[in-house]
Amino acid sequence: MEALSCVDGSVMRLPAPFTATGKAFLSQMSDFEVRRRLSDVLPEPRTPHSVQTLDALLAELQTIRRVGYSYDNQQVAEGIVCFGASVLDSRNRPIAGIAVSLPAEQLTEDERNQIITNVQRMASRLSARMGADLDFTSCWPCGGIRQMGTSLRRANEAAPYAAPSWRHSERSAVRLSLK
Repeated sequence: MEALSCVDGSVMRLPAPFTATGKAFLSQMSDFEVRRRLSDVLPEPRTPHSVQTLDALLAELQTIRRVGYSYDNQQVAEGIVCFGASVLDSRNRPIAGIAVSLPAEQLTEDERNQIITNVQRMASRLSARMGADLDFTSCWPCGGIRQMGTSLRRANEAAPYAAPSWRHSERSAVRLSLK
């Protein structure tokens, strides 16, 4: 399973277990489905920070389901972090992902929180336009959608617009994943 990343117009395929958009997609699946799709084997690590075991990935996915955003902490490239969230369709299933990548050493706690809020807000708005029910309370397949939708809805309500304090063109790249 791979995630597509678009940076400066070039498209790359990267292992889903290491990317923020890939993890956002995987978090919408049950642990059983993740194990089935990955056949209990992870891709070769890209950096020393890449998740090493399926159990460690499943623990990350549980956290993503709880907090409502995904995080790649230098798992694709050393020195680069990425925050992402799923865009849901009218059946509340992931159809795309949105993420922001930037150098790890330049990231303050305030910037981190602002980026997470903006990513969640953008995913929420796109999901709403795609017909997602962000108040969905069913547990398909594992509770991830309900929790992600709740977090996305809260982010959208809390920050109708939170302008980033960093300059997009110099310090970040936007990733878009399509299924």
